[in-house]
Amino acid sequence: QRQMCIRDRDTTLEIAWEDHLGLSAKQPFKLTIRAVEDEAPSLTCNDLAREQVVLNTEVIRFDVQADDDFGIKEVGFEWEGIEDPLRNPHPTHGEKPIAGGQPEAANLEATAVFSAEREGIRPQTLKLRVYAVDYLPGRERVYSPTYVLYVLSPEEHAIWITNQMRRWFRRAEEVYEREQQLHLTNQELRDLPPGEINRPENRRRIETQAAAEQANARQLTALTTAGEGLVQQAVKNDQFNVETLENWSQMLQALKEIGDQRMPSVADLLKQASEAPGQVSTASAPSETPQPTDAETPPQVGNNRDGRSGKGEPSEPDEKPSNVPSIMDIESGFNDLEDQEEAEQEESK
Repeated sequence: QRQMCIRDRDTTLEIAWEDHLGLSAKQPFKLTIRAVEDEAPSLTCNDLAREQVVLNTEVIRFDVQADDDFGIKEVGFEWEGIEDPLRNPHPTHGEKPIAGGQPEAANLEATAVFSAEREGIRPQTLKLRVYAVDYLPGRERVYSPTYVLYVLSPEEHAIWITNQMRRWFRRAEEVYEREQQLHLTNQELRDLPPGEINRPENRRRIETQAAAEQANARQLTALTTAGEGLVQQAVKNDQFNVETLENWSQMLQALKEIGDQRMPSVADLLKQASEAPGQVSTASAPSETPQPTDAETPPQVGNNRDGRSGKGEPSEPDEKPSNVPSIMDIESGFNDLEDQEEAEQEESK
């Protein structure tokens, strides 16, 4: 009964003693015992998705961390197949320890390894749970949330990858069609005269176009990431030939460059065009318009891939404002073609 009182509540004990000469302590020693209830362990799993498709030959590694206030006896994981009257009438079940603990080990970290083929599990859908065993007698196992593994044979895995790639291509076509529409709008904006570009409604159109380009670039980046995951899954399966995997990888690399570099660049150029300063009024401008210097050059947005500067006949000044922003897209070989045509005309003459 005294032991039960010590276990159930805080208790103070007095310890007195007397030596062989009959001498005793001036006052007894007081010992306070505070009873603390043993809490259940807690579990954390890292690098393990809640649902994932795996080959039966694939090896899965994930980290497990268990914490307890006094000590952890053991951690492990167990699996159980999901019953299906047609495909899995007799589901498989089993368990495997990961690591053992110590009575005073409050933390236990270990790496778990699971392979369906190594454990003799045929392809099926499995429910996997990690467990921890406490040193408290009579306490049941503490389980982690349930993780679902779709264990497939190489043939089933190849079919699944193929179906996923079809869905991926449909999403890629949607992004492509969206970019085609944006490209047509970009061309319309580029063909506007400088005076029209400076109008507030057209500046708003350019700003909206820049936001749309950025959103489509983000979608393409997410699409590329998903495609890379599918290629990594396909590499694990020998049902896919090397040529197919190389073609997929090259395509994804091209899309990644477009999503990371070219499309954001277009969006930035459009945003600069929408924010570029323009001339409010030209009524008070002098009759003789001076040629703009480098500091007075009107803002231009676009790609000028012509490496030459200052070539060609100076054009006559017109009625258009000199510092209105413009959108340009000049190829490096454009002027070469014009020069070649002029030379051929001179020879014909």
